[in-house]
Amino acid sequence: MANAAGGAQPGPWYLRAGRPAGAGLTGAAVGALVAAIWHAGWEAAGNACPNAGDTLCLPIFQVAAAVLGSGLVICVGVLLGFFLLRCRPKRVTVPVGCALTTILIWAVGPGVPGGTPPPAWAAALAAGTGLTSLALIVDTGRVQIAGVIAIVVVVAGAFALPRLIHSRIQQDAREQQVGAREQQLAALGFPLMLPVAAGYHSSGADAVNGGLSVSMSSDTPGTSALSRLPAFTVTITPATASPTEPGPGGKPVQCQYLAPQHGCRELKPGLWLLPAASGPEVITWRSGLEVDAMSLGYSPVSVNALVQAATNLQPASVAALAGLGP
Repeated sequence: MANAAGGAQPGPWYLRAGRPAGAGLTGAAVGALVAAIWHAGWEAAGNACPNAGDTLCLPIFQVAAAVLGSGLVICVGVLLGFFLLRCRPKRVTVPVGCALTTILIWAVGPGVPGGTPPPAWAAALAAGTGLTSLALIVDTGRVQIAGVIAIVVVVAGAFALPRLIHSRIQQDAREQQVGAREQQLAALGFPLMLPVAAGYHSSGADAVNGGLSVSMSSDTPGTSALSRLPAFTVTITPATASPTEPGPGGKPVQCQYLAPQHGCRELKPGLWLLPAASGPEVITWRSGLEVDAMSLGYSPVSVNALVQAATNLQPASVAALAGLGP
């Protein structure tokens, strides 16, 4: 490796310290400028076809300009920086520096919170530390060994660390969301319950319009994307909030909104079936609560499954419901 450095052996200590420092500043400037070009190209690509409608529109020019501009800034910046810093041999340091800078900036792009394109500070930090490590490699002795170790750490960190940060931020956001949902569920003021139906599981719960809405998903969804969405919802609300329970010989008020040919049907006392365009709907009442199990139309749901979910309710804690998700 010492031979790779050729005759570029540094002299005084201040030159040995100045080259890595200058390389780091060069990389930071290049990274920040590339991030700015990336952001501008990203925004231009998004605004390229505002009135395209259903017509296919590909912002090829904007993307190509951003890519070419980024490549030009990287190559020119590394070339000028290493020429002024005398990081020889330039036939090795310049192309390696260009490639290394490109890889590091690209690595932090999708990994840093906020996604592609990366913020300027992330691109500057990645490119700066990368070129600093490269400047150490063309030194001699222990400094050269430290440079090799540093460049391995920098490349590994560029791929791993931003994703760890992003994951942690997402976890914190999830915890805040669960905490807010717990407060909303606790404020409902009636016993919380969880529907149970064979072949389905509760996949989400939230407080909606003064009631509890639980999403039910299939245990064995199909291959289509729609089949993996919740199949039906079970809404539990205080019956006193909007009285709908029919009196003797009457029908639920929901039946008034159905076409005459569809009609409502009482499956058994206090349990009604309401046919709807999206699928069947089952309504019942218990202990001052109205329970409404309604198909969402994404996948077929049997009436039996809706009846089970509406009539088989188990007590649940606020924490358990909040942890299910939205």
